[in-house]
Amino acid sequence: MTNVVYHLNMKRLFLIVLVFSRLNLLFSQGYQKGFIALKSKNYQIAEITFRVCEKKHAAAAAFGLASLYLTNDYYNKDSSFRYVLLAENKWNLFDEKNREKARVYGFDSSAIQQLKLKVSSLFYAACSSSILAIDFQKFMDNHPWSPHCLTALVKRDSLLFENVKIVRTSKVVSDFILAYPKSYLIPTAVDLFDDLQYSEATVSSRISDYILFIETYPKNKNRKNAEDQIYKLSIEDGSISSYLNFIKSYPQNSNHYLAWMGLYAKYTKDCKLEHFKEFEREFPNFPFQELIQNDLDIYSEIYFPFFENNLFGFMDSEGIVKIPAEYDEVLNFQDGIAVVVKNGKSGLINKKNDLILSFEFDQIEEFYNDLAIVSISDSFGLINRLGTLVFPLIYNDILFLNNSLIAANNEKGYSIFNLNGERKIELNFKEIKPLKEDYFIVQVGDSIGLLNSNLGFVIPAIYEDITLIKDSIFSYQLDEKKGLITHSGRILTLPVYNEFSSFDEHSQIIIAKLGSKMYYLNLDGSKFISSAFEYFPKALNTAHFYNGNAIFYKNGRFGIINSQGKIILKPTFTALGKVSNAIPVTKNGIWGFMDITGKIILDYNFTSIDGFFNLGFIVEFDGLLGLLGNDLKPVLSLNHQSIKRISDNYLVAKKDGKYGVYSVAGEQVVPFNFDLIQLHDSDCLALTNENGIAYYFLSTGIYILKQ
Repeated sequence: MTNVVYHLNMKRLFLIVLVFSRLNLLFSQGYQKGFIALKSKNYQIAEITFRVCEKKHAAAAAFGLASLYLTNDYYNKDSSFRYVLLAENKWNLFDEKNREKARVYGFDSSAIQQLKLKVSSLFYAACSSSILAIDFQKFMDNHPWSPHCLTALVKRDSLLFENVKIVRTSKVVSDFILAYPKSYLIPTAVDLFDDLQYSEATVSSRISDYILFIETYPKNKNRKNAEDQIYKLSIEDGSISSYLNFIKSYPQNSNHYLAWMGLYAKYTKDCKLEHFKEFEREFPNFPFQELIQNDLDIYSEIYFPFFENNLFGFMDSEGIVKIPAEYDEVLNFQDGIAVVVKNGKSGLINKKNDLILSFEFDQIEEFYNDLAIVSISDSFGLINRLGTLVFPLIYNDILFLNNSLIAANNEKGYSIFNLNGERKIELNFKEIKPLKEDYFIVQVGDSIGLLNSNLGFVIPAIYEDITLIKDSIFSYQLDEKKGLITHSGRILTLPVYNEFSSFDEHSQIIIAKLGSKMYYLNLDGSKFISSAFEYFPKALNTAHFYNGNAIFYKNGRFGIINSQGKIILKPTFTALGKVSNAIPVTKNGIWGFMDITGKIILDYNFTSIDGFFNLGFIVEFDGLLGLLGNDLKPVLSLNHQSIKRISDNYLVAKKDGKYGVYSVAGEQVVPFNFDLIQLHDSDCLALTNENGIAYYFLSTGIYILKQ
C-alpha cells in the first residue's frame, strides 16, 4: 500500500513539473482560478493553483485545499482538517479587498465554519462506533466546537461507567465521580457508590458491621437498611429479652418503635387482660400508652373485610385471613365486635369468630357508645355489646342525639331518653334533628323549634322552619318568609326574606334573597351594604365577598363590586364565577380566568370551571376534568372523569373508568386500578375491584392485600 501511494505521489509531482511552465501565466491570476478549477472538478489544476498561492494567499489556498481533500479522488480528512484550521487562522490576514473577491467564489468566514463542521462530522462518524472511551475523548479534545461533542461526552461517560460497573468497587466509582464531576451519570454513580460502600462494609452481615457502617458513613442512603438489619438481627430469636435489649441498646434506631410494638405483641400474645395490665406496670415508658388503654378492652389488632366467592371474611393487617369468607355482609370490627349477615339475618361475632349474638335481627347498625340500633321488620330497639336488648323492639325509629341522649319514635312521635331508658321530656315530637353543639331541631305538630342539650326550648316551636346558618345563627320561617335568629331566640331580622345563603368563611357575610333582589347582611342581621342588587341563579353560592370584592348582576350581565358596593368592573360579562385570586369568566360559552381588573390571566380553554374547596378550581373540557391550583398552575391534568375530595389531604379521581387517589398537591398515591374507593376510617381507604377489597393507609402508604 505504501508503494502504491508513493508511486501515485511521484506521478502527481511529475505532472506538476510537466505543466508548470504552461500554467505560469494562469497562476499569476491568483487563487480565484483554483476555485474555478475546483468547481469544474479540474482537481489537479486546482491543487497546483492553491499550492502556488499558499504564501501570498494562505487563507484562500488553505480553504481550497481543505475542500479539495474532501473530494473522492483526493479524500484525506486529516489533511482537510489541517487546512481548514489553517484557513480559519489566516482569514484575519485577508484584507477587505481580497475578502470581497473571495466571497464571489464562496469563500468567507461562514464557509470556513461550515467546512470545519463538515470535517468534524466526518471525524465523529469515524469514531462513533468505537468501544474505546479514549476515542471520544480525543474527538472532544480536537473538535471542542463540534455539535457532536455532547453526544461524544455521553458515549465517553457511558463507556467509562460500563467499565466501572464491571470492576464494581467503591474506589473505582469514587475515582469516576472525582474525575468526571459534571457527567450526566453522576447521580447513578453516587447511588452505586452508596450501595457498594454499604455492601463492602457489611459483607459479613454482623451487627457490629452495620453499627460501624452507620458511624462511618452517616449520610449514606443505605443507613435505613443498616438500621433495619440491626433490628432484624437483634430480634432474630423473637424473644422478649431480644426486644428489650434492642430498645435499650439502640434508642436512635428508626425501628425503635417497631421493637416496642414487637415487645408489646410478644408480651400480650395470649390477649389475657392481666397481661395487658402487667405490661402497663412493667413498661411505664412505653410510647403508645393509648394503645394499652384501648387494648385493655380489645384484644387483637384491627381486622379488615375481604371479598371472596361472593362472601365476606376478615383478614389482619398483613392480609392473612383470620375469619373465612362465610358471611353475606359485614361491618367493620368495633372494639373486637363486628356485625355480620348470613342468610339475610344479622348477628354479632368476636375476633375469634365466636357468635356473640345469633342471627335473629333483620339489621344491626354500627355501635355508638356501646349501643347499636337493631330492627326486625319495621320495629326498632337497642342492644348493648353483649347482644342484650336494652330498648325493646317497639319503636318505629331510633336516633342517637348525642353521647347521652336517644330519640325513639312510636305512634305518638319521638320521645327523648337517656342511655338508661329514662324518658327526659314529656313532649312528643313529630321530627327531631340533631345539630352541632348539642342543639336539636324539633317539630311539634306543624311548628318547628330548637332544643338545647338540657332539653329546654331556646327557640320556641312556633316557626315553619329552622335552618342552621353558622354556629349559633339560624334562619327561621314564618308565612313562607325567612329571618335570622340566634340560638338563644334573639330575633336578628324580621321574616321578610325568601332565602339565605350558607355562611361564607372568607367574607363573614350572609346573602339574603328578597324577591328579585339580594342583600348582603352582617352576622347580626344588619345590612353590610345598604343598597340591593339584582338576584341571579346560584347567587347564594357565588356572590360572596373575597378579599373585599364580589360579583354582581345587572341587566343580564355580571360585574364586580367592592365591600362598599362601589363598582370595580362594570357589568359587561355574560357569566362570572365566584371571586377569588382568579375569577372564572366566560366568552362564547368557553371559560377562562381574569384578575380583579378584568385582565385575562388564563385564556378561554374550558367548558366549565368550578371552585374546589380551598384547593383551586375544577376545570372541564370536552367532558374531562382537571384541577388548577389557586395560582392557576395545573395540579391534575385534564383527563379525569371525576374528582372529589375524600379527606383534608387526599382526592379520589376517576380516569379511564377506574379510580385512583392523589394527594392535594397532585401526587398520585394510589394507581387507577379500582372500581370503587371509600374511606375505611380517617387514615385508611378501602379499594375495590374485581379481585376483591384492598386497603391503603394514607399516613404510611402501606397496602394491605389478602394473601
